[in-house]
Amino acid sequence: MAEKKRIKLEKTVKSNIYASKLNDHSFNTLAKPQEHINNQKIKDTYDKIKYKIPKFGKNSHEAIVKQSTEYIYPNINSSIEDSIELLTAKLGGLNQQLAIANLPDPAHNLYANGTMLQAGDATTSEKYTGMDTVWVMDRGVKRSFANETLYKEVRKAFNHPGDIYSELIYLTLPELNAIPDGKAILSGEDLSIPISEINADYGGIYFENENNILLLQCQGQEVNDTYDLLAGDYYVDNTKNCIVKYIEDDFQDDGVSDKVRTVSIQPGETVEIKALKYAGLPYKWKDKEEMYNIYYDYSTETIVTSSQTPGVFPEAWENEIGEDVNEFNQQNLYSLSVQPGRKWGKDREYKGIVFASGRIDILKINNKTIGASSASPYQEWFLNTKDTTSNLPSSLSFNEEISGNKKIYNLCMQLDGTSFEMCHGRLNQDVNNTKLSQIFTSGNSYGAKYYADNHRMSMAGYDNYGGNEGFGGDFNSYNIYGLSEYDKIWNSTYDFYGQPLLKGANGNHLIVLDIDPNSLLIWFFDLNQNIPFSQPWEVAQQKYMMVKEGVITPNSINDWEPIIIGNYHFNWEKVNSARLSYIGLIDSQPNRALGQGNYWNFKTSLHGQIAGSDYRLTVDSQQKIDANLQLQHTVGCESHNEYSLTQFYYNNNSYDPSFLPEGCHWGNCIDC
Repeated sequence: MAEKKRIKLEKTVKSNIYASKLNDHSFNTLAKPQEHINNQKIKDTYDKIKYKIPKFGKNSHEAIVKQSTEYIYPNINSSIEDSIELLTAKLGGLNQQLAIANLPDPAHNLYANGTMLQAGDATTSEKYTGMDTVWVMDRGVKRSFANETLYKEVRKAFNHPGDIYSELIYLTLPELNAIPDGKAILSGEDLSIPISEINADYGGIYFENENNILLLQCQGQEVNDTYDLLAGDYYVDNTKNCIVKYIEDDFQDDGVSDKVRTVSIQPGETVEIKALKYAGLPYKWKDKEEMYNIYYDYSTETIVTSSQTPGVFPEAWENEIGEDVNEFNQQNLYSLSVQPGRKWGKDREYKGIVFASGRIDILKINNKTIGASSASPYQEWFLNTKDTTSNLPSSLSFNEEISGNKKIYNLCMQLDGTSFEMCHGRLNQDVNNTKLSQIFTSGNSYGAKYYADNHRMSMAGYDNYGGNEGFGGDFNSYNIYGLSEYDKIWNSTYDFYGQPLLKGANGNHLIVLDIDPNSLLIWFFDLNQNIPFSQPWEVAQQKYMMVKEGVITPNSINDWEPIIIGNYHFNWEKVNSARLSYIGLIDSQPNRALGQGNYWNFKTSLHGQIAGSDYRLTVDSQQKIDANLQLQHTVGCESHNEYSLTQFYYNNNSYDPSFLPEGCHWGNCIDC
């Protein structure tokens, strides 16, 4: 039998008060018993009933799969919820649009939707010139058309009758500006834009001022020809910019004040400007001299006054005066100041330009090309210049040609005064001799004659085979000796270019033409007077030939070297070099010379020195000049001239100096 044991039981007793303090009797934490799931039992149950569960619908296989998928992939459920919210919001927007669509279209209080508007005069039903835009009223705003096709479509949609531009409402610009802008109709889709997108702001509609659109080109600044190297007075400094100042004011009454713009144009650069026409000028500029005087001192110009009869206005103003033509024509007489070279300013064609400086060409006017390629004279296409000739040089190349011959230069320096060692034809010229410079200067009547070849003398006047304009008239009127024998030179041809030149009366310069074997007249051509003339051989001999060696005081015609030698040749070797103003070029054969070549500028040296040259005065040429130099004296003949000495010829029928006053001969009077 098992041994019995005594077990002592003990318990601790706590009072209610103590237990309440020790333990929390509230239900803050509840613990649910964990539910026991028998997975095998669930599977067995599913296997027994799976064929009894419907495939689709409530409590179906489909529902089980869907619930399981949502449990396994919760993000799919979230995406579906987002789609639901988006579709709900879209539905709300569509409902709002439907509500708005069911409302009547907004309309302007004066012009119904579908009304066609245009800027114009309602009293005459005519549009304003240059304002072709048509607007259609659409939901209370005016909308313009991008093209006529869209306009026609909208016009047809609104069932407008009549011609294509009939049934238009013409409004003034303020009336049009009072109607709100709508977006322009650029395509068919723009016709159905929602009301929320229809509004626009294109600014006000204003009259565009009348302008001339000018394409300008700068050549540079014109500079005075200080050294008198050119035919004209100016050359172009093509390193300095041109300046143009013009009034800018695009629209009338738009609240934007006019401004004077300044543009600086580099040489060779082209710039387009909009110059206001007279009709487009703001009131403060129209005929207001004080405004123009701010920008240019008109008192510095040389003014030529041209008077016109009433009813005739300057041709240059025809397109500029506009509505004020009648006002100008009502004047009894008016004067137009003329300053060649300026087409801008208060009294010129382009009144919207207030100042211009430099040689500036107009290449285009309102997109129409003009200029040197056209048949117009240069004066038609410049805006500003001091010299209206077609071309001004910017430098000297010293290889220019005139009438097909190389130019002869007076001074060997650039236009700015820079020296040049050698230049063509300089030779023995006196740089201070103005009349000589005229002969070699391009573009004048003297030079044109000297540079041309094959000059022919004719009964009708002087001309040449090159077509240069000659002079007309009876040459006898130029012959102070009263001689009338022209047979020798008429219809004969003579070279001028490169010929030696002699100093004639009054400082003029002469070319020897010919010798008449019958009358022994020496024929010359005066380049400065542009006429041929003749002199008796006795007079010419005293004027141009050297006094014979050993003669102290010449008193007989035989005291001078003969002027005619050989078979009526001119004795160039005995010419007094004091009467030689230019030795001529190396390849020139002097008229009536004996032998070949130019004695004063010979190709082959005759004295073992340097041969001649067209670019400098060689030692050989200088020696010849020095050897033949005999200064002229006027002692005893100070009060006589060629005309007064002619009276002694008439009295004695002789040109011999022995019949002249003591000390006088035909070479030492004051203008012989």
